[in-house]
Order: sequence, then structure tokens, then C-alpha cells
Amino acid sequence: HFFAGRVDGIRLSSSERYQSPTYPTHKRHLPDRDTRLLLNMDDIRVHWLYDESRSMAHPVVHGDAILVAEP
Repeated sequence: HFFAGRVDGIRLSSSERYQSPTYPTHKRHLPDRDTRLLLNMDDIRVHWLYDESRSMAHPVVHGDAILVAEP
């Protein structure tokens, strides 16, 4: 199924990040040793997203995904 909405960034980690139901918000996440995938959605390079983690997975973009600048 396709997602109809907006995503500001995706970070997958190998460790638990937060211990409580509330957590700090960040405009931009930075990679660390537990980061397995980090997509800050800054730009699409041809047909893939830049993965800022050590994994450098660079997923391929399918469908009509576009980047929209937010103020």
C-alpha cells in the first residue's frame, strides 16, 4: 500500500532510543553507532534517497514521491 502524507525523516536503530511516552523532537537527526538507516529527506538523488548511516543503504524511490520544502 502507498502512504498518502508527509514524512520528515526516518531513523532505524539497533537500540531502544526512548524510555518514556514523550521524547525530544529534532529538526534533523544525526547518525551514531546504533543508527542502521537514516533518511533526513533532504534530497532525492535521481531515483534514490541518501542514507546518512554507516550502512549506506540508499533506498530506491518508487512511485510519484516528491520532496516538498517546508518553512
